Formats: sequence, C-alpha cells, structure tokens
Amino acid sequence: MPSDDRGNAKTRQLIVAGTVATTATVLAGAAGQLIGYGVFEGKVAALDSSTDGGVFGVIGDVSLIGAACTAWTLFARTRPVTMSTAVLPPLLTFLAVDKVIRLHDHIHGWLTIYLPVLGMTLVSVVIIARRSSRRSARLAVIALTLLTASFLIHLFGEKALELVAAPDGWAYQFKGITKHGAEVAGWLLLALEFVVGLQDRASSDHEDQVARPRR
Repeated sequence: MPSDDRGNAKTRQLIVAGTVATTATVLAGAAGQLIGYGVFEGKVAALDSSTDGGVFGVIGDVSLIGAACTAWTLFARTRPVTMSTAVLPPLLTFLAVDKVIRLHDHIHGWLTIYLPVLGMTLVSVVIIARRSSRRSARLAVIALTLLTASFLIHLFGEKALELVAAPDGWAYQFKGITKHGAEVAGWLLLALEFVVGLQDRASSDHEDQVARPRR
C-alpha cells in the first residue's frame, strides 16, 4: 500500500476511534444522570449533573483540558507559527482553568469579559480549520456547532424551561444532559480535530520527503 494510502487509512481509523469514544462518553454520562434521577431521585451527588456538578461535569472539565493540551501540542509541532496557533492554547487554558475553579461565578458581568475570549477562540479555531484538510475542518465545524449550542443552553435554557416545565422535573434533567453532552462532545471533537490536523501534516511531510529526488 502506498504511503499516502497508509496515512489516509490511519487518519480514518483515528477519526472513527475518536468519534466512537466521544459518543460512548456522552452516552455514559447521559445514562448516569438519568439513572441518578430516575432511580436514586437525585440523592447521589456524583450522578446529579443537572447543574454543573457530578461526574458529567467533571468529564466536561477533563475534555476541555484535553482540548487545551492538544492545542499546545499543535502549537509546538506546527511550523511556521501563526497568530491563531499561538493565541489558541492560552485561550483554551484560561477557559479550562475557569471551568475547573468556576471563576466566572464570582465575576459580576462576566459575559463582557468572556465573550471576547470566546470570540477569539472561535476565530482561531476557524482559521486553523481553514488551513487544515477537509476532514479536519469538518470536525471543527461539528465541534463548534455543539459548543455553541451548549453555551446557548447555558445562557437561556433554564429561563426557557421555567416557562413550560417544573424546575426539578425530567425536562430539567434533559436540559442538563443536552448541555453537558454537547459540551463534552464539542471539546473532545475539537481535540480530535487538532490531532487529525497533526496526523495530516505528518503524512504530508512524509509524502514530500518520499517525492523529493535524492542527490
């Protein structure tokens, strides 16, 4: 099998494995929350992720930390360094630290600070995706769509539910599952996008070396 075919096959396997792992993680988190509410009536704190706690919340923290780590790896291994690859790792690191220690809960008018950070993060990811392969860019689009949906649910989901459902019923649980699931999947797929981008660059560099005439 030619080297480019082997590289494409490895990248496809990586995408499939990452997508399956992401799906399994989200389903496990959702099942845990449903069991925690339906069976244990919300009395098991580890299974109660209706707000930002519980195991599902911790998985969200870990997924964002993973995205930040892969962004730093992308920065370290990509040449030439661009503004987007240099800016994105600190932005994701800041978001990860904030998510873990809940800093924005203690800042009045936090949106005025965080919207520019989120906007710069979005622009950086889009720029990186446009310079990547089509399959890598597709992962970025899906990840950003999921993260945007999660953020909107975070802002408006609870107020919307108050108009149509009880604040502690099944609808509230499904709101939490949707928010956390979209967030976890978004960060994990974004990390996968960075890894796929690195794999594509490595395959491209290898092909260039093979094609380069020997002296």
